[in-house]
Amino acid sequence: MGLKVTFLYPDFFQYDEERFLPEGRIYLGIAYLSAFLKSEGHHTSLIHLVQPIQQEELLRRVREESPDLLAVSSTSHMFPHIMRWMDWIKEEMDVFTICGGAHATIDPEGALKEARLDAICLGEGEEALAELCAALEEDRDPSKIASLWLRRGEEVHRNPIRPLIEDLDSLPFPDRDIFDPALFCPQQHERGTLMASRGCPYSCTYCSNHVQRSIYPNRDKYVRFRSVDHVMREVRHIIESDTQGELRYIRFDDDILTLDPEWFRELARRYRDEVELPFICNSRVNVLDEDTVRLFAQAGCSVICMGIESGNEDLRRKVLRRHMSNQNIVKAFKLC
Repeated sequence: MGLKVTFLYPDFFQYDEERFLPEGRIYLGIAYLSAFLKSEGHHTSLIHLVQPIQQEELLRRVREESPDLLAVSSTSHMFPHIMRWMDWIKEEMDVFTICGGAHATIDPEGALKEARLDAICLGEGEEALAELCAALEEDRDPSKIASLWLRRGEEVHRNPIRPLIEDLDSLPFPDRDIFDPALFCPQQHERGTLMASRGCPYSCTYCSNHVQRSIYPNRDKYVRFRSVDHVMREVRHIIESDTQGELRYIRFDDDILTLDPEWFRELARRYRDEVELPFICNSRVNVLDEDTVRLFAQAGCSVICMGIESGNEDLRRKVLRRHMSNQNIVKAFKLC
C-alpha cells in the first residue's frame, strides 16, 4: 500500500506583510526525497507555495491531499512561515509533521522548540524519511530512527546521525514530475537543473556548509561525485523529457563542479560529444586554470558563476575565510 507523503515547500522571499518575491524553481532536495520514497512504494505530492498563503487556503489544500505524513523543508529565513503554518495545521488536523533542510540541521533544538513539529530530520533525508514511513505504516515506534529527533509528549528522542550516502549512483533520479510547471519562474522553463555531486570542502564563515558537514560520522566523505556515466544519463533524461521544446541550457547546481580535475575532464569530454545544449555551473577562482577553462569552452559552457563576496583581500582572508588573492580573482576572470 505505502503511505501518502505530502511535501510543503515555501519558495518565495517575503520582505514585509505587503511585499514578496516568488521564486518558482525545482528544488532538487524534495525531488530526490520524492523519488526515493516512490522507489520504496510510497506515494507523494507537493504543495509548492510561490507566494504567502492564508490560513483557510493552506488548510484546504492539506485536507485535499489528505497525507499520512506532512514533510516540510526550510531554510532559516523561511522558518517563521513554517512555525505559523504548523500552528494552523496542528489546530485543525491530526497529521504527523516533520521538518528537514538547512534550518533543522543547523538548529535542531530551536526547530523543535519553536514549531509544532513531531520530528525533524538532520542532514540527508532519503533513508531516514523512508524508514520513518515504514515505521508509521507498520504502526511501529519510530523514536529510534537514526538522523531523526522525535517529540514524544514532553520528551525529545535525539538520535545519532547516520553516515552520508557515499554511492550517489545508488539514488534514483530526482522526481521532477512532482512540480507543477505552471508555478515556475520564466527561467525554470528554459533550464534543466541537476547536481553531479554533493558537498563543499570549504569553510566560508557566512555559509552553513561547515556546520552541516560537522554532524556526520563519515564527514571526510562529505564531498561526493556521481559517476560521469550516471550524470550523462540524467542529462539525456532531462532533454528527452522536454516535450514542449522549451529547454535552452543545462544548469549544474553543484557548489563547485571542478573540484576533481580528472572527473571533470571526463565530464567535459562526454558533454562535448553527446550534448548540443550549452551549460552553466558554479566554480571557484582557485580551482580554475587555463586547461580547465579551455575544457569549459570546448564542452559548451556559457556561464561560470563564482562568488567573490568582497573586493577587500584582508576581509576575505581574515573574516570570510575565502583564501584567494586579488591576483587569483583577476587571472581567473581573464581566463574565462
